[in-house]
Amino acid sequence: MNTKQIIMSIVAFGIIGFGLLNVQGVQAQTTSQTNNLNPFQLMIERISSVFHLDKAKVQEVVQQVHTEQQATREKQMEQRQTDRLSQLVKDGKITEAQKSAIIAKLTEIKKTFNPEISKTLSQAERKTVMDKHQAELKAWAVSQGIDPSYVMRGFGGRQGIRGIGERKMKLTPTP
Repeated sequence: MNTKQIIMSIVAFGIIGFGLLNVQGVQAQTTSQTNNLNPFQLMIERISSVFHLDKAKVQEVVQQVHTEQQATREKQMEQRQTDRLSQLVKDGKITEAQKSAIIAKLTEIKKTFNPEISKTLSQAERKTVMDKHQAELKAWAVSQGIDPSYVMRGFGGRQGIRGIGERKMKLTPTP
C-alpha cells in the first residue's frame, strides 16, 4: 500500500469513529470540550504528526471524505423516506398525491433550514424554534388531510424516537 492509501484508510476509520462518537452525543461533546479541539481537528493533528504530512493536505482529505459521507447519508435518508411513504401509499394510508405533497413539503423545509443559525442559539431557543416548526408542520399535515404522524417522523417526538428504536430492533439477531 502506498502512503496515500494508508492515509485514506486512517481517515476513513477516523471518520467512522467520529460517527460513533457523534451518536453518543454527550460523550462527543465532552471529548471536544476537554481537548479544546473537535474530533476532526484532533485526528488531523495526530495524522499529520505521526506520518509527517502537511496538515493542510490532511485537512483537505478529511473534509472531502466527510462531505462524501454526509452526501451518502443524506441520499440514504431520502431513500428511506421515499420507501416509507411508498409503503403508506401501498397500505392505503395516504394517496400518491399526499405522498408527493409530503415530499415537496419536506424538501421545502430542508431548503429553508440553516444549521448555522442554530449554532448561535441556546438550547432553550433551539427547542422553541423546533417546537414552532413542528407545530407548523403538524398544522400543514392536518390541512392536507394527512395524519401528522406520517409527516413528523424524524422531527422529534415519540414517532421519531420510535423510528430509531425500530431500526435498532431490526439489527438485533432473532433467537
